Amino acid sequence: MRQPSIILLITILILFLNLPAQCAVQGKVDYAPQIDYSQLTEDDLEQKAKAYYFLAMQNESDTITNETTKALNMYRALQKIDPKNEAYCVKLGALYDKLNQDKYAKENFSRAISINSTNPEPYFYFGEYYYKHCEFRKAFKYYKKAYERGYMVHYDTLCRMGDISAKFGDTRCAVIYFEAAYQLNPNPELQKAITFFKGKDAENHLFNSNTRIRTK
Repeated sequence: MRQPSIILLITILILFLNLPAQCAVQGKVDYAPQIDYSQLTEDDLEQKAKAYYFLAMQNESDTITNETTKALNMYRALQKIDPKNEAYCVKLGALYDKLNQDKYAKENFSRAISINSTNPEPYFYFGEYYYKHCEFRKAFKYYKKAYERGYMVHYDTLCRMGDISAKFGDTRCAVIYFEAAYQLNPNPELQKAITFFKGKDAENHLFNSNTRIRTK
């Protein structure tokens, strides 16, 4: 059982957090509906936050929704209760990134990394942030950091690294990452990409062989 003081803290925080989510989502006040959290433990609140987070991230629009507001408020409350929990920071960063709130997104990803620099998750989501903004070199840097910290068997990371390698013309690395991703999730789209870039890599190898300056 959680201490009663924790439940009281959650209640007080939510009263304040029914004010705007970070006071600015899309540049305007967005009030969350009044909800009674007084009977919830931290674990219960986290479970509800996860549910609203899932619904918020499923929405393809970058506009604020009721689910997004609730997820933001709940994770902000959880972050106040446990400031050293990097998972709360990552979730907040991802929500703000979805809403194009760049400052808050980067602040939360950076905070998560400062709390635990060995956790690959914030690096991956930082990579997603830069990929979304077409800053592919920065994105690759963060995907690689996630890869080095345990995401070498993470499908989305491998696909992103393969895609960026292909964008930069490094077809050999693209094939390596795509093949690793294919081992985790075989699918026709990846198989097509692997076949295509293997052909490109062979063309590049032949071109380099034919144009190499030979000495007598």
